Amino acid sequence: MDRIFGTPEEPLFNDRFTAVTADILQEWLISLASMNNRRVACSSSQEGLFKTGDFAEFVFNTCDQFKMSPEAKYLALETFDRFMVQHIKDLYNHVTQSESKHRQADWKALLDRIKNQLKLRAVSCCQIASKLTSHYKVVSALKARRFLRDCCGHRYTADGILQSELRVLKTLNYNVTIPSTLTYIETLLEILGHNDHETEVKVYHAVAMQVLTVVYIKYSDVYKFLFEVTALSPQNKDRKKYMAVKADKMLLAVSVIGSSVYLADQLLSDKIIKELSRITHIPCDDIIDLTSVIVQLIMEGSMYLCNMIFALTTFHSTMILANPLGDYRLQNILHTENIIITREEAEAIAIESQSYGTTCDSAISNSTETLPEYAVSLCPWYYELHHQSGLFPSHVLKAKLRCDNRENRSPCKRLGSRDYTCVYIQRSVRMINETCQGRGCDFIRPIRVGAQCVRTQSAHA
Repeated sequence: MDRIFGTPEEPLFNDRFTAVTADILQEWLISLASMNNRRVACSSSQEGLFKTGDFAEFVFNTCDQFKMSPEAKYLALETFDRFMVQHIKDLYNHVTQSESKHRQADWKALLDRIKNQLKLRAVSCCQIASKLTSHYKVVSALKARRFLRDCCGHRYTADGILQSELRVLKTLNYNVTIPSTLTYIETLLEILGHNDHETEVKVYHAVAMQVLTVVYIKYSDVYKFLFEVTALSPQNKDRKKYMAVKADKMLLAVSVIGSSVYLADQLLSDKIIKELSRITHIPCDDIIDLTSVIVQLIMEGSMYLCNMIFALTTFHSTMILANPLGDYRLQNILHTENIIITREEAEAIAIESQSYGTTCDSAISNSTETLPEYAVSLCPWYYELHHQSGLFPSHVLKAKLRCDNRENRSPCKRLGSRDYTCVYIQRSVRMINETCQGRGCDFIRPIRVGAQCVRTQSAHA
């Protein structure tokens, strides 16, 4: 049952056995900031041309086919973008500096060849990323060849694939160990968790990876909207500032985290953004500007994007459960995260909870060692599965009291007759109307997740 409550096992944030010291964290943050500043200083207007839209989707889908890690996925996209920009520059310079009388025709032919080789180059970048992030899950030339043949319809020899990989490395001067945006995100989350152990960094990490995926797919739109909001222009006097903002991975990382916190728990977003600003010395207003654009793109985008992000606020499917099972104390129910599980798992949870009884006449065990909280509570409850037509999530588990408050047989009632009563514990859950488009498609609905025994107001009086 641990997997119902748990977040992914890796990465291990703030692990008491393996966590690094505050000094090392500070040094690593300073190192990342220095690399980021150098990157911003040498940024170009071509930044990001090949890490958006169809390019990003193809690289991500390729990495998924090869079952590569998230770090490798984002590193592959960054490598592909850097390579393609430099590769085209090199070829253009070669043509313009040649003495050929047909340079325009030569350039057109080169462009056609570049287009035909795009998928090969993307796969080569995935190969390099796999080798940088894993010592045993590398994408071999054989795997790459099979993928290009079966999924892309291209036939290359093993030697051709090797030569393509070497071309990427040589074009980038073998400088392929540049940290991806995910590295910045994970470092900042580690620091957030170190500074405040109550911060749900693993939940934010799960959401952040999906937000970052959307940001890359919508990369052009994100910065286009950002410059509209901030009144910057990619032309004339704002050109340098425009390029610097697009190249700033630290700003993107803090904004992705800010967006993830907002999607997971709006009440904490201001606090986390202020803390991120304090850690990175990036002004709060700058973080809020980019965070607002990212959230707006997600909320006003297609229902697919909304569903994907809200699904990853929890986990994998179409139903929300507020941690109804497991070894926890009742007062912690309000502080748990929504968990998405499959319909079959939800039905199993409902059946299991009902196996302990659905009426007040059901025997109530005095043991609290092995039974779940809902079976031994002073206000015992069980779960019912409810279908929500046209809404995401489409199925929700709701708590239902076994003993009506009018029944004095309830253990809560037996504490002090009418002085005690059972009340539901409710959690606010974000829902999405799947038939809606544009603004106002999401709303908050309270869901009963448990119950507790409390003294009535008349008793206090």
